[in-house]
Amino acid sequence: MRMLLGLMVVLVATGGLAKGKNTHRKIKKGVGNCVFAAEKLVKGQEAGWPALKTKFASDDEIHARCYWDKPLDAYKKLGKATNELRDTPSRYRIALEVRAPELKGKQKKAKAKKGKAKEGEAKPLVALGKQIVRVSATGEGEWDERGYDLTSKVRKCLFPPEYGMDKCLDISAMVIEQASLVGKAIPYTAPVCLSTYIVYEDVTGGEKEKLLSEGCFEYTANKLPLPPQGYAGERAPTGG
Repeated sequence: MRMLLGLMVVLVATGGLAKGKNTHRKIKKGVGNCVFAAEKLVKGQEAGWPALKTKFASDDEIHARCYWDKPLDAYKKLGKATNELRDTPSRYRIALEVRAPELKGKQKKAKAKKGKAKEGEAKPLVALGKQIVRVSATGEGEWDERGYDLTSKVRKCLFPPEYGMDKCLDISAMVIEQASLVGKAIPYTAPVCLSTYIVYEDVTGGEKEKLLSEGCFEYTANKLPLPPQGYAGERAPTGG
């Protein structure tokens, strides 16, 4: 299991049930997409949206809107034993990942040559693991899209001190740490990927994840992050 590092970006959610044809909405094999911009992407007002972006840097506003194949309630039937959407409160998860582009080619070469990477030869593409926030789904069962404010306004720890987590990261700090891991200087650019998913469990087999949507953007860390502001706890987005 990957270590969950402490991450708290400010996630302000807006959403609803999609109406009519939306040219931004892309569903492939049951998984939706996420789009990004420097301003809020208001549902139902796509004609007036700002230009979508795939590149951001430190201090930039980052707003996302993610699309799901079905309304959230349709996924409650997953899992004979447990499903976070059936919990009280009903919840799903958002994950942010920083990926290491320098390691991708090494992985492919190692796999082609050896079948699999040897220890110390090629590290996993996602070096930092998933940075996870649990999001309230109460009252949103009919929604099949949602907007998020991913802007790192203040750095706050997701885990309390007794968990032994010493990482209080914003996206910029995540990318800076990735640069250190691959031996690169700042400014440093890496892909950052956003995904939404549901955790459920059948009677046997352990926990499973149902991916709802995903999308990536390029992020350039060009300045050191702010100092941590203390433990924030597990805060859900606000808005509707």
